[in-house]
Amino acid sequence: MPDISNNPNTAEQDSALADQIRSNINDFAPHFQDMLFMKGTETGEYVKQIIYNTSVKKLEEKFECPQWSRPVTYDDMCIEVKKIEGDCTEYDPATHTITVRPNFVKYPWVILHELIHIHEHFLNEVDAYYRDTLYWALYKRLRGRIPDLDKIIEKHAHLYTHTRIRSYGGIHSMLFLLKSFDLDIAFEYPLGAVYGYGISLEFGDFKYT
Repeated sequence: MPDISNNPNTAEQDSALADQIRSNINDFAPHFQDMLFMKGTETGEYVKQIIYNTSVKKLEEKFECPQWSRPVTYDDMCIEVKKIEGDCTEYDPATHTITVRPNFVKYPWVILHELIHIHEHFLNEVDAYYRDTLYWALYKRLRGRIPDLDKIIEKHAHLYTHTRIRSYGGIHSMLFLLKSFDLDIAFEYPLGAVYGYGISLEFGDFKYT
């Protein structure tokens, strides 16, 4: 097989695909505001404070997003389109790089999947109660949309499920599961589409309203 790694046409094509991914990421960004505890989200409600303004003598709402979420930006993210072993995408937190195999760029749920990992990385760098609060907010939102949510969580909590998926690639927390369902509903995918690893077949009988 000829070596096309230095082919300028291939490089140009990969650059165009990277631009497409960056455009998708910017389009998807509003769906991840809750993972950053931004104003107007369910998690933002847990940041909001009601204080008494002595100068006007009345209660006022005060909102100040967490210090750690303010620098979060997608503009400085490095995006690569190239062949990788195993997974169709991967994220390297050390270099803030997302890598996607060329034949998977066209699938938006693949990018959504990796964006959950990226935001989970941000959460892993701060106090654990942020994850707990996000989990609770997602659970409250989803239990009204997925009648059998507790059954799904109970089934997915088995350690065999986690070790099986771990053997395919990466660790996927229960928080990841809930956020992936949140995105499935937002984009009208079947449950498990964003999560991947074939669990859409496992949860095929579960529906959302």
